[in-house]
Amino acid sequence: MRRLTYFERQIIESGMRVGKAVRAVARCLGRDHRVIQREVDRNTCGGRMYEARIAERLAEKREKKRHIPKLERSENEILREFVIEKLKEDLS
Repeated sequence: MRRLTYFERQIIESGMRVGKAVRAVARCLGRDHRVIQREVDRNTCGGRMYEARIAERLAEKREKKRHIPKLERSENEILREFVIEKLKEDLS
């Protein structure tokens, strides 16, 4: 599954600004209309128009958050300490 590029996000923004339908923008990009609709829904903030720059930033933020290992997340400090303690005891 290909991810949307910044260039594609700019095309989405342009299409939305001139009032094109989501399906028309999707056809232009050669993507399924649901991909474009999810992109617009996910990255439109507070009733404002879709903006490629903001959408790109939000997507990057979600991507970074997605790849944080479980034991490195701040809410798992007790779990992390437990695992380290058991590993020191030579348990797997």
